Amino acid sequence: MRFQVYGFADRQEKRGEVLHTGAITAHGHPWKLGIYPRGITTPSTVSSRICSIYLCLDEYIECDESITTKFTIRTKTTSNSTKSDFTNKEWEIGCGWSNFSERDRLIRDDCDEDGTLVIDVDIEVATAKNPVWYPKTKGNNDIGSALYESPDFSDVTINAGRNGKEFKLHKCVLALGAKALCELVQNESIVDLPDVDALAFEEIMKFIYTGNKPDVSNNEERAISILLLADRFECNPLKLYIESVITEKLLKPSNAAALLLFADSHSCPLLKEACMEAYANDPQSVMESKDGWQNVVESNKILAELLTFATMGRKQYIPITTTGDLVESVNDMNITSLRERLDSANLDVDGSHKILVERWKQHLRKK
Repeated sequence: MRFQVYGFADRQEKRGEVLHTGAITAHGHPWKLGIYPRGITTPSTVSSRICSIYLCLDEYIECDESITTKFTIRTKTTSNSTKSDFTNKEWEIGCGWSNFSERDRLIRDDCDEDGTLVIDVDIEVATAKNPVWYPKTKGNNDIGSALYESPDFSDVTINAGRNGKEFKLHKCVLALGAKALCELVQNESIVDLPDVDALAFEEIMKFIYTGNKPDVSNNEERAISILLLADRFECNPLKLYIESVITEKLLKPSNAAALLLFADSHSCPLLKEACMEAYANDPQSVMESKDGWQNVVESNKILAELLTFATMGRKQYIPITTTGDLVESVNDMNITSLRERLDSANLDVDGSHKILVERWKQHLRKK
């Protein structure tokens, strides 16, 4: 967030008098600065030659609520950071520093030629996250592990990647775990796939044969590579699992724009919804991302969806209850809510929000 105080050197506020900036929304809350150009009156040790600056929440908080933050307030030459819980006690005063910097130093070193003082605020807000849906996956399979590690009874050999890493596989297993791959090799005994990522292909085969899930929680590039290949070969359980990992572990404001485009292109509604949620919570950080935002701007479709989502289209996480669901409430459910319900009813969990809504409504009407 960037705040500007025009004519800072000419401000006439006396010691103890506050100047409030306009509010800027970040992480779903409006924030402003409370600036005391000649210092706050308490503590008494603060001199009128000191400038006090506080971050203020521009909305009222109920007594039993709090917002946990980590923020930095910085000018050209001064930077201070802290962690703070905003409660109803801090609603008016804010949190910050009574001795942020000497007034003369701010005027001399930090104001531009027009006398404008620019103050940047970086803020992180800890919020209670809604749960992220994960698909049910089979555990370790001893028989599958034995098959995977042995070439016995293999009826197809796949050479993956540019170096042709060899995999001796079984068409019957591929038919169950990767239908599109099975169709590709069904009439062949040796197949070369030089355009695939051999490491990603290996992770998919391990998953199909053994049920072991790849650890990609710290590797966005690897996660995307596996998801793309799982999507190509119709290994849907792994695709859904990787989508959930990216959503929960790897998504952040700096990559939300790029991942939004990716999710839209490869039918990942859980990730797409989370990316739009990231934009709705902190649009400035998402728009400042180097990768992706320019491409988002060039897509009228995505921009329209973002606008609708941020203004009136945000969906809710609604836990499953014993009383059941009303058909008219299904439209308001987010992807996790819908997938949890469809999964519990052994129904297909893949598809866009619109498809999942209609699928669950049809199930409810049959009851």
